[in-house]
Amino acid sequence: MPRHCERPGCSQPADAIYGMSATLLSVWLEPYDEKLAARAGVLCRHHADAMVVPRGWSLEDRRDPTPRLF
Repeated sequence: MPRHCERPGCSQPADAIYGMSATLLSVWLEPYDEKLAARAGVLCRHHADAMVVPRGWSLEDRRDPTPRLF
């Protein structure tokens, strides 16, 4: 069964999975994968694109396989 975005009030289909490491102060986003989604959070494209992390944390967006400098 397809999952939906976890943001309250959003019922869009999941487009990305996310996870975080409090010890590394990092958050990552990856393309939606049903196998991995069981152990990770899920977001729609809109909320994944709008993801903001706390000051001092890093966000690694792995959804696009093309390496980018910025």
